[in-house]
Amino acid sequence: MRFFLFVSVVVYFVSCSAAPDFSDVPKITFVGLSKSEMVQCPVDLCDSLFITFDFEDGDGDIGENQILDLKVIDNRSGDLYDQTSIPMLPEQGSSNGISGQIMFKLYSSCCVFPDGIPSCEAPAEYPTNDLSLDLYITDRAGNQSNIITTSQITLRCQ
Repeated sequence: MRFFLFVSVVVYFVSCSAAPDFSDVPKITFVGLSKSEMVQCPVDLCDSLFITFDFEDGDGDIGENQILDLKVIDNRSGDLYDQTSIPMLPEQGSSNGISGQIMFKLYSSCCVFPDGIPSCEAPAEYPTNDLSLDLYITDRAGNQSNIITTSQITLRCQ
């Protein structure tokens, strides 16, 4: 299992004087990647990038230290790429609506070749491997957000 490191969580709390028009089901929006290329690597800490997304939630129940509430799916295979917990975000005000931005570090993986098997030993005819990732969050009530897709990431296989 790869390790996520939350670098920044910026949360905008909506005061009790103006109730937000947010759904109780979290909504996320892809913002961007810190770079579009990584070197493949079988072990954490070889190469990484930062993924940033915006979120909003009407009842403010995002984050819990004991559940893996952020999932990342590898679109090359449909398999789970990684998962982690969002830090507990405090509920404030009578409306508890929150919005903000989350940036987290994601480590590289190995390339996947036509046989469908990931390998960090790349054949010469496959110098790069393109992938995108789907991600979604789940709040403490079990509401799953929409799924967002990152822009393309190129893995250098050699």
